[in-house]
Amino acid sequence: MPIKDAYNNVCASHVLSVIPEHEAVKVENKTLNGRVHIQTTGDPIDLVEVQCLSTYEQWETLSEASAKSTPVFVDFEGDYYDGLITGRPSRSLFNRGKRISRLYEIRFTMYINE
Repeated sequence: MPIKDAYNNVCASHVLSVIPEHEAVKVENKTLNGRVHIQTTGDPIDLVEVQCLSTYEQWETLSEASAKSTPVFVDFEGDYYDGLITGRPSRSLFNRGKRISRLYEIRFTMYINE
């Protein structure tokens, strides 16, 4: 299934992998006796790391969704994820050829909506 933005524009043609992760806000302190104390504030944030293939036009749509904080939707092997892309997606050339058939390997991390 392709990755789409909130306006139903295709952002990537093939999803290669989706890896769930958790990100916690931690405060680390050292006590007077030298012991380390780690405090986690709040619940961990759910996020996924996505790897996909896209054309240049699809890459531009995904990059715009990231820049404008537009939600994206990923359907991978029956699991459905929607959320916002964090940071800037990375892009590398996957295959050569004419521009219309050239594919790029895209990696990005996104926060998951509950």
